[in-house]
Amino acid sequence: MSAVLPNHGIIGKTDKKAKVIDKNTITVDMFGNAFYRDTDYKMVTHARVFALSPKFEMTESSGLYMTSCMPYPTKKFAYSNMCSWNKIQDLPLCLPVQTDDSGKPVIYADKIYSPKGYIPDWEYMEKYIEATKKEIIKEVVLYKDKVIEKAKEIAGAA
Repeated sequence: MSAVLPNHGIIGKTDKKAKVIDKNTITVDMFGNAFYRDTDYKMVTHARVFALSPKFEMTESSGLYMTSCMPYPTKKFAYSNMCSWNKIQDLPLCLPVQTDDSGKPVIYADKIYSPKGYIPDWEYMEKYIEATKKEIIKEVVLYKDKVIEKAKEIAGAA
């Protein structure tokens, strides 16, 4: 496990001069851990972390969806075989693709997203992440309701 995982790779804040990397990007560390960045940030040069800047407008939901599809690099890389752009640039990333009314994939002639011209289904990714957030909130509310009920039981028994 990476030492940076508990804080998503953030080690602090600085006012030192450094290149500021735009928000809505993904960082990947030397162990293959990927994190979506929703704010502008700086990176230390010795950390062996690199930023992936999309060729499209990445939203928080699409960024979170994509990083959730990227656990396999952590199985592939280690201190003895550090992750780098050269090593991951051609690794596949399985994403949902846009389809037409008959269910066939929509093909983009410029092939900027995939060699076969598939277009990621951004709407599906947005809806999936938003539904996941709502489900988590629902679970937290149910848990808190149980805690409150238990507290009422204990208070009533005293």
